[in-house]
Amino acid sequence: MSSGSTNVMSIVGFVLSFFVPIAGLVCSIIGLKQCKASGDGEGRGFAIAGIVLSSISVAGYVFALLWLLGVFAIGFSLIPFVA
Repeated sequence: MSSGSTNVMSIVGFVLSFFVPIAGLVCSIIGLKQCKASGDGEGRGFAIAGIVLSSISVAGYVFALLWLLGVFAIGFSLIPFVA
C-alpha cells in the first residue's frame, strides 16, 4: 500500500456488508489483516465496521432461519396425520 491511500479490501468489505454479509465479512477480515501487515492504519476502521455489521447481519439471518424452522415444525406438528 502506498502511504495516504485507504485499504481497498476494507472498503469493499464494508460496502458488501450491507448487501452480501458473508462476502463482506470475508473481505473485511482480509482487509484488517492487510492493514495489520502493512503497518498503516488506513482502512482499519472500515474493516472493523464491516466485520461488526456483517457479523450482526449473519447472526440475524441465522436467528431468522432457526425461528422459521421452529414455526414450521410447530405448525406441521399441529396438523393431524391421516393414514
